[in-house]
Formats: sequence, structure tokens, C-alpha cells
Amino acid sequence: MNTRRHTSAWLASATAAALAAGGLAVAMTTQTASAAPTAQAVSPFAVSGGATVPFTEYEAEAAATNGSPVGPDYTQSTVASEASGRRAVTLGGQGKYVEFTLSKPANAVDVAANLPRGASGTVSVYVNGTRIAGKLAVTSQYSYVDTGWIAGAKTHHFFDDSRLLLGQDVAAGGKVKLQLDAGDTGSATVDVADFEQVAGAAARRRAGRVRRLRSALLRHPRPARAPGGAGERVAVAQVQGT
Repeated sequence: MNTRRHTSAWLASATAAALAAGGLAVAMTTQTASAAPTAQAVSPFAVSGGATVPFTEYEAEAAATNGSPVGPDYTQSTVASEASGRRAVTLGGQGKYVEFTLSKPANAVDVAANLPRGASGTVSVYVNGTRIAGKLAVTSQYSYVDTGWIAGAKTHHFFDDSRLLLGQDVAAGGKVKLQLDAGDTGSATVDVADFEQVAGAAARRRAGRVRRLRSALLRHPRPARAPGGAGERVAVAQVQGT
């Protein structure tokens, strides 16, 4: 009799504990299910660390624009989902622009842009309000990737890079505007623009000769010109014209 009472009490206690745990699990499951994930607008510039690079990068959505901001969005196959920080700016016709204010001097720009599939063309560039002769050549040729062998996969909308020398040194505080003018592409979504002060052509050629000489010395070392030795330094100095 006592044994049955103890057994019954134990079963009741165990059942209550199980029900309580189950109720907690249900409550937790319900709470988790009801908390819908939200897309966060996290800019990569908010993350510290990383490599030291010679260019300064600017987000289109943080620049002056009369275009249409897109994102944040993490949905596969959307343009914003492939953008830096999951946000970008769409220039949807003539007169639409995005204008960057430089924090450092620059004479060249690299722009990450996405065009509608099958489109190509140009984007006009203005420096401090004056349109320059050169234009950014843009294309959608490399932006769309289909992965049909993956079940449920949709087309990726990637950004392609276009580069341009500005033809002048733009000081810090200067403004560079990307704008769709007559004759330009009909639409373009801009993600980021990288501005850099690049060396002149002569300096780049000289640097290239030095790199080729060093590579040759490393491939065919000789006692008189051992890598890093006096012979190599003399040879490099001769190439540099010093």
C-alpha cells in the first residue's frame, strides 16, 4: 500500500515535471517562432580591422543622391542582397545621380554597379559640378549567374567593377558625381565607389621594370646579384635611374 502510494506520488511528480517542461518548451518554441528575423543595415565600415589598402571606399547609400535606395535585403536574387551592407542606390533614368564627397585626395575611381540583364552603356562623371570627358563603361555581362543545378536556387545579381582616371587631382572635400545623362545606360544600381590617388604612367612603368628585374634575379640568381645583395641593389638602382 505504501509502495503504491510512493509510486503514485512519484508518477504524479514526474508527470507534472514533464508537463511543466513541455509547457516551457512549447512557450519557448512559440516565442522563437513568433520572432521574425529582420534585415539589419550593417555597413562594412562599421567593422574594425582588415587590410591596409591604398583607396578610400564610399557607400552609395551614404552619399548625396536623388536615386532610389534599395535594401537592406537578404533575399537571394535581389540586387540589394549582393550589395555591401545589403544596401545600394538605383539610378533609374536620366538626371539621376549619386555624388560622393572625398575625404582624401584622388585622381581615379572604381565603381561597383549592377545593370539590368542584357544592358550595357556608360555613366557620366562630374568633378565639382563639371562633366569630365571620360565616362564609366558599364555592362551586365558578368553580373548574372544562374545555378540551376541547385534546387530552389535563383539567379544571382552581382556587381561589376568599372574604373576611370579622372584626369585631374581632386582634393579632399571635392565632389565626384555619377549621373545618367542622355546617351548613357537607362538604369544602374551603384553599391560602392573606391577613390584612389594613383601614380603616373611613368612611375607605374618604372615600378613594373623593377618588379620584372627582381623576378628575373630570383629565377636566375647569380653570386654577383644574389637576391637582396649589393649586385641586385645596384641593378635595381640602375633601372630606377638613381
